[in-house]
Amino acid sequence: MRIHLLPFFVLAGCWQPNPNFAENGSSSTTISEGSSTSETLSSGEGLSGPESVCGNGIPEGFEVCDGGEGCEPDCTWIECGDGFVNHQAGESCEVGELPSATCEPMTCRPPECGDGIENGEECDDGNLEDEDGCSNDCYFPRLVFVSSVAFSGDFGGILEADVTCNVLANDAGLQGDFRAWLSGSTPESAPKHRFQDEGFSGWFRRTDGELVARGWKGLAEFELANPIFLDEKGEGHDDYVWTNTQRNGEQTDLVDHCMSWTKTDVQEWGRVGHADFWTPEMWSDEKSAPCLGTARLYCFQVAG
Repeated sequence: MRIHLLPFFVLAGCWQPNPNFAENGSSSTTISEGSSTSETLSSGEGLSGPESVCGNGIPEGFEVCDGGEGCEPDCTWIECGDGFVNHQAGESCEVGELPSATCEPMTCRPPECGDGIENGEECDDGNLEDEDGCSNDCYFPRLVFVSSVAFSGDFGGILEADVTCNVLANDAGLQGDFRAWLSGSTPESAPKHRFQDEGFSGWFRRTDGELVARGWKGLAEFELANPIFLDEKGEGHDDYVWTNTQRNGEQTDLVDHCMSWTKTDVQEWGRVGHADFWTPEMWSDEKSAPCLGTARLYCFQVAG
């Protein structure tokens, strides 16, 4: 058997760096004269094809799309916050990089109660269930109770009554700001003006969670869903309540208010409602009673 050995040559010292590769990694190749094309290609040049044109219907270059469903005018996929309002995708506004009170940052639509995104609302639990912890107007419920303590008509005035409501609420572990449903000698002292909360359209609830009325409109125009006879601790009281206030939150009388709730003279009288009634004529303004007697206070939670 014959073995053919191919010659093997080692050319020591004959290797030279390729001049076509510079130190910076760029390269150029010269095609010899006589070939059909003679040109020099440099790194990054002539490799990307023709310049891309967004809108020509052909995805090219750095475009991810070019026209068609789901493609924005800048040849990127539809995305809320990209600066383009795409009506076909259901967008009606755009937030860009900054938050907006008129455009939801996740949906690119105007704020809407029930969409699960709080945007200037007290709450938004993502549903339109009206009687849960967030009404379908996106308001938290507000508590209302009758005071566990009864007072004669000289309990110190409206501001002192507000303080009393908050002390009772805090002692019972109720959070929030509370004010007395009470009017004095001037129309401006009435709850409708003093609470500054007439726009509230959520639910007023008792301390046991039962519904009382749907916002100020419910107090002013309808019977109460349940009477306000429970106090801050949930205990019931069938008793009179100092008010001098109509069911719509306005002052009832310019005279019968125990001298702005500071006097118990025999000739002084004050308007009262009754805690165990839900009819419009009774719960807030039933009659006048002598200031020497005792009655309770209604305490309403307000915004804050």
